[in-house]
Amino acid sequence: MKTYYKCLPCLLRQTIEATKMVNETPETQEMILRCVLSEMSKMDLNKTPPHMAHFIHQYIKKATQIDDPYRALKKEFNQLSLDMSGEMRKIIQDSAKPFETAVKIAIAGNIIDFGPRADITHQEVRNTVQDCIDQPLRYNRAEELEKAIQESSRILYLGDNAGEIVFDHLLLEVVPTDNITYDRKREANHQ
Repeated sequence: MKTYYKCLPCLLRQTIEATKMVNETPETQEMILRCVLSEMSKMDLNKTPPHMAHFIHQYIKKATQIDDPYRALKKEFNQLSLDMSGEMRKIIQDSAKPFETAVKIAIAGNIIDFGPRADITHQEVRNTVQDCIDQPLRYNRAEELEKAIQESSRILYLGDNAGEIVFDHLLLEVVPTDNITYDRKREANHQ
């Protein structure tokens, strides 16, 4: 995957949103934005958008001395996910196809990603979960996945977004094996 021109405005928006979240002065926000613009002008567009996003977030951390501009949002949406978990667990248990329903809910958890959009609302998360439950999977291979899991000796399950871990654990509760290691993606250079 490479970076297309249409990716650049999104990267700038992420920069602006992240600097606003850390309550920096307009002068610091401008300095960060100018640096990011300068770096974007030199960026190798054959690199991925996550590569540039990683640079942006590392630069913001360095310039503001704040490790995670999204910390408060993550905490808020982790709590929302926990608050929703009982209701989602019941939906899975009452489903004619619990594994498939749990897969849909795990997919829905991916909406909680503040890089692309930091203005996600609680209602959007709830609506996304309901939409994912109500809609058939476009390429439904849930039965094949469940069978492959049963036949596997070990599985590594990676999660990466705030709140997503709750949705993922609902899926893992219905997975018919104890040989799963759950981990979250860590900082990487995204190359």
